[in-house]
Amino acid sequence: MVRKKGSGTKRSRIDTPIDELDARETMMHYNAVLMEDLRSKMDLVLENAEDATRGLSQKIDSLRCHMDQRFMLVEKAIRCNKDEIERLRGCMGIVEVKLDRLAKRYDAHEGRIELLEAHS
Repeated sequence: MVRKKGSGTKRSRIDTPIDELDARETMMHYNAVLMEDLRSKMDLVLENAEDATRGLSQKIDSLRCHMDQRFMLVEKAIRCNKDEIERLRGCMGIVEVKLDRLAKRYDAHEGRIELLEAHS
């Protein structure tokens, strides 16, 4: 119950002018105003935090999508390079076999040339 200044029986109402409130009522009114101001500021902070969270979530989702696309591209390039390396290894095997044959033929020809030179 809130009482007016100078009146022991009347109650203060919400529309009672501030200058008609006693010291206790004035302090209660002041505290109520402070509480309302704090509530308003806390609501604003909460709203800003929610907006920031939404914004960060969108950025994270966008980055995740972009990174997934990049990883798929890199994985595809790696698979293509791996296939090309395997193909080249096969070609190298064929080249090695042919080179071994040529080396044997060269050695045989060199031996024949040495024999011919020795008999000449």
